[in-house]
Amino acid sequence: MADIDEIMSERLYLQNGETDEAVDVDAVTELLATPYDKIFKLSGDGKTYVRPVSLFGVPVEKMEEQSAYWDDDWFSLNAYLDREADEERRKHGTRRQLQHENDAEQTAFLIKCLKGHTDNVTKHRKIRNVFGRARPHHPNQLASKALLPETGLCEQEIMYILGCKMTGFQYLADRGKMAMGAWDFVRWRIGRALLAYRAGKCVFVKNNDIKAVIRNIISRDSIDPLFRQAILYAARLDGRGNSYRSTKVLERSMPKPPRPARFPRSPISASSQARVARSRSLLTASHNRPRPTTPTSQNPESGMPRPEEAPQGVRGGRARTGARVQKKQRARSFRHSRRGTNGFRKEKGPS
Repeated sequence: MADIDEIMSERLYLQNGETDEAVDVDAVTELLATPYDKIFKLSGDGKTYVRPVSLFGVPVEKMEEQSAYWDDDWFSLNAYLDREADEERRKHGTRRQLQHENDAEQTAFLIKCLKGHTDNVTKHRKIRNVFGRARPHHPNQLASKALLPETGLCEQEIMYILGCKMTGFQYLADRGKMAMGAWDFVRWRIGRALLAYRAGKCVFVKNNDIKAVIRNIISRDSIDPLFRQAILYAARLDGRGNSYRSTKVLERSMPKPPRPARFPRSPISASSQARVARSRSLLTASHNRPRPTTPTSQNPESGMPRPEEAPQGVRGGRARTGARVQKKQRARSFRHSRRGTNGFRKEKGPS
């Protein structure tokens, strides 16, 4: 039984933690105290899981890529682990190249490359510590084969998320705060969330369901809020509460590339200044030149001036409008001449 002072100080620390999310310590403690035998059940020969349903048929021992359970369409975990040394070489090579680079644009490019290689090396180390050849865990044994994507789960981002959560729960397991192993706890809660996620969907995409659950279960809007609280509980006890301060990923502080130097302008010669002044004067004179006006004639009907008719072949604006008005007036006069005073057509007299 833990000392009462230790429990109270622990709860006080969790209340005053770095994040603004409350952690129900009693509920989390009860969850972590769930015994292994209550959730897991093995087959008669003890080689595969029967319960929970999400792990049905999964081998108990770590599988190899030559075993019968392995799917040839899955990405290789060993091939990924072998790329760590190459990523280390690229990181150091880019850093050496950056130290001797003077061009600003190339410097900015190398900084981005160095950041990418540094992130990859960090993720490689985390994944190796959790899923390395000497470790008893394999990502594709997270759930039953029927629930996995066609290419498996040996992708860097997915394995890194799982590795980070495994580290936190392993911290609790090493201190006797969990009744089952960290890997068993993660598989139980992710499998439970996956089945709940799929039960609420009429149509599901096999390739994306479990990946979506892995990403969602650690977020603020987690499908399993108690699992996220357990993660926060482990992080705060381990002094990593700032890791969950926000769901926003912060940029690492990287040196900014120097701005390219601005060269001073060369002085303008006297002849160039004279040409510029002459061009400006010509432009001003052409702008102030009076424009010719369109000759107009008096409209006898309205007394208002009207534009002259445009010559034949010219489709001008005002001239064309005047010709159209005259045509309408002639047509109106012709219609009135064919009608009587009462508005009806005149009757023809006997011939």
